[in-house]
Amino acid sequence: MTKPILDRFNRTLDILQIKDVDKKQFKPFMVYGFDIFSAGTFFSRYGVIVGVPINFTYLDVDVIDKSGIRILEHSVPWELEEGKQFLKSLTLSEKAQMYAMAREIQMRQTPKYFADTFGSVAAFIVAYGVGNRLNERLNLYAKPRSVRFVLYSLLGSFALWNYIFIKDFSQLHYEKKVDEYLINKNSVFQEGGKEFYEKILLRNRALRKLMGQVGESNFTPLGNENYIIRQRHLPLVQRKAFFESNVENV
Repeated sequence: MTKPILDRFNRTLDILQIKDVDKKQFKPFMVYGFDIFSAGTFFSRYGVIVGVPINFTYLDVDVIDKSGIRILEHSVPWELEEGKQFLKSLTLSEKAQMYAMAREIQMRQTPKYFADTFGSVAAFIVAYGVGNRLNERLNLYAKPRSVRFVLYSLLGSFALWNYIFIKDFSQLHYEKKVDEYLINKNSVFQEGGKEFYEKILLRNRALRKLMGQVGESNFTPLGNENYIIRQRHLPLVQRKAFFESNVENV
């Protein structure tokens, strides 16, 4: 972890007004790739780890080691327009980096972990209870095993989709809450959030072209993450528009 990144992380904790005694709960480390990452929960004894991507160390496009960057194990055609867009997307200002760090720190202070845990337990307890009730009322124990197998498969699928719904709903809910909190917390996060999503969308649009069919399956033409069934995160375009509208009104 470089000193500038660590200083930036600590300044983010200060702006968020994390108490000194609680700061030890948040530990940054460097991760492979260009996406920020976090795991754990503030309410756990093990705390939260925040993975900072390598491009947070890039101060200017001229200092980036292009030879070390690969897309699908191939070198990047930097001379193409999409290659230039991808390169441009890799550099983020301090404000954008601090927003990204703050977003992960705040998400790990929400009750999402407990909502997901309760949702999974509740979904499968309900499925188990319904299965027992149907077995008794319809006397399924006296029928072929295949009948009970079909019933358990249906109930298991129902429980699984209920859990997925709860998990995705809580993710979208708390992402919205975190953005609303950060945009009102400090102008650093207002401006940083706008730039962060601009760069992520630019990167995704470039990757959609550079990665061919894989890129088309992963990203929409606007740069949103492409989900077939589930909605795992708020659309990036929506999050960018949220910060844009609020920055313009300041």
